[in-house]
Amino acid sequence: MPGFFDDENGGLITHWKTIAGITALVGADTAARIYPEAAPSGVNVPYILFTRITGEPVIYLGGPTGARRTVLQVWCFGATPAAADALSELVKQNTQNMRGTYTGVVVNRVQVFSITSGFNYRQGSNDLKDFWVMMTIHFVHGES
Repeated sequence: MPGFFDDENGGLITHWKTIAGITALVGADTAARIYPEAAPSGVNVPYILFTRITGEPVIYLGGPTGARRTVLQVWCFGATPAAADALSELVKQNTQNMRGTYTGVVVNRVQVFSITSGFNYRQGSNDLKDFWVMMTIHFVHGES
């Protein structure tokens, strides 16, 4: 899905940057702490991290439909479990309802599936933790 998952100007990140509740937590514009694939070393919480785990064309008995299903894992990090959960709720509520065209890609349907939580010890620390909530999100969109 070229353009949709791009770093700073992709349709998904651009969409999240239009949500006041999300930007109030992770920042706005070029300062937004939303990262595809990997967060920079030492980044402060809260932030959003996402990675594409699979994608394939949607094919029925009649052949290809012109649609594609892409699956993301999205992690919402916070300083406390409640902070990570609050950010994940904002992301979930404002992603599962996405419909329309974003950076030239038509998003038809979005479903949020499994949600889990946990924590990581901060790099170089044995006691400081960053808490996270991870969700799996399925996008059905026009194939590009």
